[in-house]
Amino acid sequence: MKKIIISITAISIAVLIGGCSTSTTSNIAGIFGNDDVMDDNARIKEVYADLKETAETLSDIGDTIQKAWHWAIYVDDDDYDRSNGYFPSMSEATGIDSKDLEETALSLYGTDMKRSINDFQVAVPLAISAMSKEYESCSDSLTSSKESIQKCSDDAKNYDDIKDFYTTALTYYEWLESPSGNFSQASSTIDEYNNELRQFISKLSFDYE
Repeated sequence: MKKIIISITAISIAVLIGGCSTSTTSNIAGIFGNDDVMDDNARIKEVYADLKETAETLSDIGDTIQKAWHWAIYVDDDDYDRSNGYFPSMSEATGIDSKDLEETALSLYGTDMKRSINDFQVAVPLAISAMSKEYESCSDSLTSSKESIQKCSDDAKNYDDIKDFYTTALTYYEWLESPSGNFSQASSTIDEYNNELRQFISKLSFDYE
């Protein structure tokens, strides 16, 4: 009787292994722990895509801040328009819509800021506030990336790199919320962060693109 049971069991296993589908193979792999590895790989790939997009947005924000700062330092009084103030000039320099700049200035300072935005201490915060949607998008993406990374095993492929990618993007985001230093120092900081993020993208793209 034992021989019959053993024979039936052996045949069943052979049929299962020989005729299983891809999904069945995945389920069997899951029994031995490989399913977790596959989940981690898919999750990290998704985080990479999100962080890459976030890095591009952060780079655009940094570029805009740099332009706003430069504009405020070097803008000429001849760029002042009696009807529209400095907003069209700043808009041309930064790419931020002139009306958005004016509405943001009024909401921030509660008064007509047409004349005084040609000061980098006003122009830079104004540019930052005018890009609130971009900042919000980056914040949401970074929060989501952190949650996904925390679900991954620390021995997953590229775990350390993706974690460092996230940390660098987060640090850059926080700096962009309140840039420090003079114009030259700020420009260097922006360039350094952008270069670091590009290096992460270049390294990880071999596995995820």
